[in-house]
Order: sequence, then structure tokens, then C-alpha cells
Amino acid sequence: MSTEDIKKRFQSIQSAYRFHFAGHPRASRNVAQLQKILADLEALLSQPSADSNLNEQMQKARDAYRGELPKILTAKAGPKALEVARAIGWLQLNFGRYRRGFAGKSRDTRNPHRLQQILENLRKRRAHLETFALIDRHNSELSGALRNADQQCQMYEKEVGLIESALERGEAIDKVKRYVDLEGRQWTTYQESFAAKSRGSRNLATLSRMCDTTRDMLARTEPLHKNDAKHTSHLRAMKEHAQLYEKELSEVQNTQGDLSPERRMGELGAAANQCFEAYRSEFSGTPRSAVDPDRLDRILEDLFGFAQQMERLKLPSGSDEATQNERNFQIVLDRMRVYDREHQQIVKAQATPVH
Repeated sequence: MSTEDIKKRFQSIQSAYRFHFAGHPRASRNVAQLQKILADLEALLSQPSADSNLNEQMQKARDAYRGELPKILTAKAGPKALEVARAIGWLQLNFGRYRRGFAGKSRDTRNPHRLQQILENLRKRRAHLETFALIDRHNSELSGALRNADQQCQMYEKEVGLIESALERGEAIDKVKRYVDLEGRQWTTYQESFAAKSRGSRNLATLSRMCDTTRDMLARTEPLHKNDAKHTSHLRAMKEHAQLYEKELSEVQNTQGDLSPERRMGELGAAANQCFEAYRSEFSGTPRSAVDPDRLDRILEDLFGFAQQMERLKLPSGSDEATQNERNFQIVLDRMRVYDREHQQIVKAQATPVH
């Protein structure tokens, strides 16, 4: 095998490791999969290349992957290991939601309703994780995750108030622009995530938040009303959108209430696949400097909603449907972590000056 072929194969092994292991809770990882990656790497090392630097990189990777194996086995041996790993994973996903939507952003452009929703979800997930601490009091990863969650909750709660204050600062013309922009982002979410999409998979929490946000922006804008066509148009659009979202919320609730869990499972799997396809078509192979990180954030928000619905589905234990739903659920969780890492890389690339 040529040095170039060895390099390509090594890069493929590295990609497989990053996708399936980097950043994922250890207790949820597949030991056999890591052993296969190690075997493939050992096979490459058995025929060293002429590039000594490449050989050294492969040896370091092998040592790192070997070191990860006992850590995964230890994590899996803990009481309710997979449930704890999932619970910690949900905390991390909420941290990612905050980072994408709020960290480093101007407060007077942010949506307090979205942050309040993240905070409420984080509190719920933190409370669930705490139940495992009663079983496994000496789990340092678990106790560390609880402390981190407490710190994040305090920060988010404070940030909600700071965002509310920032939205009210300035002259009337500045306020109206903020409120119209915030409401406009709800409309973008509606068009991408709800319009012409199957109601059986839509996320009620997102749609409810859109209703609250639009009604709030309308209430803030109306007292600033001026008798000009542009302002009147903004108010009319907000009212129409609020009515549309509220009607759609009722329709989605009715549709999902009429569907069996098995049918919901199929709807959610198909919806997740649509997100995966959107990522492939809009981000894979495209320079990071040329893509929209906010669009990736919206894809991730959709997947977050689908994952939560998959988790809540009540399917007969041991049934084919339950097995398939668990498989779908794990795939969505894994893809979300991969996409979130890519979002960070996009933001970093777009913040780097081009020389």
C-alpha cells in the first residue's frame, strides 16, 4: 500500500472515531465498534509508510483509542450506566442550544422566550439526573454534571432578565426594528420547520414558543404605533402570523393525538431523515465560510424536538417498533452531537479573518 493510500485510510479511521466516539457519553458507545477501529489501525501500522510523521500520528491515535476502551467498559459497568449517560447527554445538548443561540450574541437581538424554554428543559433534565445520584453517590462524572447544570441554570436565569432589559432600551424606532426582526425569525422557523410538513412529527414546544414570542412582540410594538403604512404592515403581519401559529398548534395537537405510537415512530423517523438530508445538501462539502450557522442551528432545534418525542413514545417493550425507535433515537442523538461540533467549527471559521 502506498503512503498516500495509507494516509487516506488513516483519515477514514479517524473520521469514524470522531463520528462514533468523540464527544459522546462513554456508557452509550459500542465496544465492538471501537475494537474494529483499533483492528483496522493495527493493520495499517503493520505495514508502516515511508512517512515517519504519519507513522507517529497513527501510533498516537492507536494509544489514545486503546486508552478509551477501558474507560468505556468502566462507564458501562456503573449502575444504570446507559440511563445516566443519556441524562448527562441531554444536559450537554441543552448547553449546545444556549451556545448556538445566545453565547457571544448581542442581547437586544435575542429571544427571551427561547432561552426560558432552554432553561426549563435544563432544569427538568437536571432533576432527572439527580435521581441517579442517590444510586451512584461516588460517580464523579455524574456529580460534576450536576454542578455544571446548576451553574448554567443560574447563568441562563440571569441572562433572561438581561435580554428583557436590552429589548426595551433605546428610541421607539430602534425597539420596533428589534421586535419586527425577532418576529421575522419566528416566520423563518415556521416556513422551514412547519409549512408543508407532516403534522405527525412537528414539535409542539417550538410552535408554542413561536406563538408566545409573536404575541409578545406584537404587544410591545402596538403601543409604539405610528400612522404610517410600514408600521401598519408590520402589525398586520404579526397578528396574522400569531393567528396562523395558534391555529397550527391546535391542528398539530389534534393530529398527533389521533396517531398511534407506531405511526408516530414512522413520522418521526422520516422527519429526522429529512433533517439529515438537509444537512448533506446544505453543509456537506461546502466551505464553512459559505454556509449559514443559524440555518444549522434550526436543523439542530428540529432534531432536538424529534429526539424528545422519540424518547416519550410508549411502544410495547421488546417489540420490533420499540427496537427501531431506540435505534432511531440513538442515531438522532449522535447526529446532533456531530452537527453541534460542526456548528462550532463554522462559527470559528467565519470569525477568522481572511488574508
